[in-house]
Amino acid sequence: MGLHRAHAFNQDPAIVTTGLPFGPGADKIIFQYYPDPTVMFNAFTTGGSNGIDITDWPMFPSDSGITSQTGSFCDPALHPDFYCGAPDVNLGLFQVDMNHDKSFLGVDQLTSRVPPTVSVSLTAGPAGCSTGFGSVSVQLQNQETNVVDQLFAVNNMTLTQVLSGGVLTGSTTLSGTSGTGQYSFPCVVAGAYLLSNSAYANCPGSSPAPCEVLLGSAATNNAVFHSGWNSGSTQKYTQAGIYIREAIRHLLDKPQFILGQTLQGQAQCSDIYAAAPQGFKSGFCSIVPGFITSPLPADVLKAECPALVSVNPTLACNPIDAYLLNETAIGQTSVWWGATGPFADNGYASKQDIQAACDFFVLAGFPVTPSGNTCINVANAAQGTATKASYPHNTLPTGQQIIFYDRTHPPSKAFGQITIDALNFLFGTANNGAASGNTVCAINYGFKSPSPACTPAYYGFTEISNAIFGDGLNAQTWNLYTGGEGFRSNPDNEYSAFNSVFASNYCGGAVATVISNYDVVCDPKLDAYTNAGEFADTFGHAVNIFQNATYVSTEDVSANPVYNLQQRFVALNGLNFGNTATSEASLVNGNGTGWQSGTTGAYSTLINAHCNDNYTPVSIAFRCGVGPDEILRRGQSQASDTFSPYQATSGQDFDVISLVWDSMQFVNPINPGQSIDWMVTGHTSSFNPSETSVLNPGSPTAHAVSGTTTQVWHLRPDLSFHDGTSVTADA
Repeated sequence: MGLHRAHAFNQDPAIVTTGLPFGPGADKIIFQYYPDPTVMFNAFTTGGSNGIDITDWPMFPSDSGITSQTGSFCDPALHPDFYCGAPDVNLGLFQVDMNHDKSFLGVDQLTSRVPPTVSVSLTAGPAGCSTGFGSVSVQLQNQETNVVDQLFAVNNMTLTQVLSGGVLTGSTTLSGTSGTGQYSFPCVVAGAYLLSNSAYANCPGSSPAPCEVLLGSAATNNAVFHSGWNSGSTQKYTQAGIYIREAIRHLLDKPQFILGQTLQGQAQCSDIYAAAPQGFKSGFCSIVPGFITSPLPADVLKAECPALVSVNPTLACNPIDAYLLNETAIGQTSVWWGATGPFADNGYASKQDIQAACDFFVLAGFPVTPSGNTCINVANAAQGTATKASYPHNTLPTGQQIIFYDRTHPPSKAFGQITIDALNFLFGTANNGAASGNTVCAINYGFKSPSPACTPAYYGFTEISNAIFGDGLNAQTWNLYTGGEGFRSNPDNEYSAFNSVFASNYCGGAVATVISNYDVVCDPKLDAYTNAGEFADTFGHAVNIFQNATYVSTEDVSANPVYNLQQRFVALNGLNFGNTATSEASLVNGNGTGWQSGTTGAYSTLINAHCNDNYTPVSIAFRCGVGPDEILRRGQSQASDTFSPYQATSGQDFDVISLVWDSMQFVNPINPGQSIDWMVTGHTSSFNPSETSVLNPGSPTAHAVSGTTTQVWHLRPDLSFHDGTSVTADA
C-alpha cells in the first residue's frame, strides 16, 4: 500500500510523545496475513525475506518477559534485534459470547414485547399561580416495572410550550428530586405544553398529543408521566434464558484460569463488559496479584441468590465474584470429565459452582435424571478423577445440541474448552460423549467437526467471521463463541455491543448483514441505560450511567466477560529510535493499545514507523524492511474480511481502513483524551440554551430537549479524494 504524506494542524508543541501527528515515515506498507498469532510470531522470529518488521498482536505470556525476561522475546541476550514495548493493560476484553436469538437446547431466550403506550394523565390542583400562569408537578412512572430504578437519579423532565400548529418554542428542563422521579415546574404562561424526558420512552414525534397537557390560568396541576424503557425493541428476555446464561457463567473460575499456565497471571480479571483502563470503579474480580480488585456491589453479586435458594434452601449464597461461589484452583487433571485436549489450565468449576449451574439449568427446564436425584448428586458425581460411565445429570433433550465455536487463540481456546467440558458433563455426555462412543454429545463443535460434531474443532477468525459477525440475516448458526473485543477509552462499550438497535431486525430494528450486537441482545432495560449513557448531558453522568449499565448486563447476563490482557508488543529493533523528547518518532506504544491492529497506537505506528539507518542488526535476518527504508512490513495475525468501514469488525480490517478512510481529528494514542485537528484547520462550538432540539428524529424514541449545540468545522484547503477531487463541505 502506497501512502501520501500528511500533517496535522494545531499540534501542541508542549506535549511530548513518541509519535507525531504527521506521516507516513515509510512510503510503502506491506501487510502480510497469517491464520493466527502463533504463525505470525513464527514468521517474525524466523526473519529473513519472509519475515516482518512489526507484529500486530500482544506476545503470549510465556514470550512477553513481563514475569521473567530470561528466555523471552525481550531477553537481549537471546534476541538483541527485537524491541519490546512497555507492558500495560489492554483496552479490550476476551469473553464467552452468548447468542440470545438462537434457542438453547430448544428453550427460547427471547419472547415478544409490546412497548407500553406513553401518555400523561393530568389532575387539577388548588389555585396557586397568578392570572395568566399555571404550573405542574410531574411524577415519572415506569409502566414496565412500577418501581424506582437507578435511571430515575439521572433523568431530566422537559416542559416545552406548544404554539398553534404544533410549533415548539421555549422549554424548561428539571432534574428529578433525589432520584424519586418527581419534577415540580414553576409557574409558566398558561397554555399547551409537551412533556418529555431524557432517559425513558417519550411520545413519538409524529403523535405527541398523549404527552401534551393544558395548563390553565391561575392553577396548579399534578401529572403522571406514564412511560417505559426507552427502547424500540420488540423482544425481551425470557426468565428461562436468563437462568441458562447464569448457569454458563458458573462454569469458569476466571481468577484461577488467569493464574494458570496459559496466562500466567498476566491479565486483569473482569466481571463486566469493559476494560480496567476505561476507569470503571467496580466490576473487576479478586485474587489476581498486581491488578485492580474492585468487585461488583454486594446487591449485584447476590442478585442470583434468591433463585438458587428457591431450589436449595440450605445454600449459603455468598458469591466471591460474579457467579463464582468457590475459587479453589481446579485443573484439567483434577476432574475426570476434563480429558479433552492438551490443556493443563486451572479454572474448572468447583463443586459448589457445578451445583449452582445445575440448579439454574433445572429452573430453565432441564430436570435432573435419573428421577429422584438432585443437583447435589450431580455435583458429587463431578468429583474425583475416576471416569464414570453413567451418573446423574441434567436432561439433554433428544436431538438437541449446543453449537459452540471455540477459537484457535490459545487463551480463548483454553477457557472455551473448560466451559465446553463442563457443559458436556452437566448434560450427561462427559468427555465429548466418550461413553456413547462420541455419537451423542451436548456440545456441537461446529461445521469443521464431522457429524455428529462431537470431535473437538477450533476456528480462526476468517473461518467463523461470517457466521458470528455476519449473522444479521441468520443468527441461528451458533450458541456460544469465545470472542474478543477492542474498546475505546470512552466507556460506552455496551451501547454498540448490546443495544438492540444494532441487532439487525431481530429486536425490531433495521435489517443489516454485519452487526455490532452480534449476540442479539434484546434487553429493553439495557437499551434504556445505554441510550441514557450515550446521550448524557455530561461525561461524568455518562460514566456513572454506563457503570450502572454493566450491573444490568451482569444480572441479565448479556455475555461472560473473562479478562483484559496485560499486554506487550514486539517489533524489530531496527525501528527503534529510543524514547526521548528529541528522538525520532517511530514505534508508538499506545496507552492501553500498544500497536495492536485497528487501534490508535497502531495507526500512529503505521504513519510514524521507519527504519533506523544507524542501527546495524546482529543478525542480517532481522534487517529492517529487507529493502529500501521506505518499506514497512506489517504482520496481521488473522485475515481481513472487508475493507468497508460500514461492515468492518476486526482490528485487521481497521488497520487498513484507517490508512484509506481519513478522520476529522487525530487521537493522541498516549493520551486518548486529547484530539488534534487532522482534516480540519479548526472547529468551534456554541450552545444556545433556549433553542429546542429533537433527539433521534423520525424514530420511536424521538423527543424534544431544551438547548442546542452547534459545531462548525473548517476543512483544510489541501484535502483531496483518492482520485484527486477536492474535498469540500459539499463533496
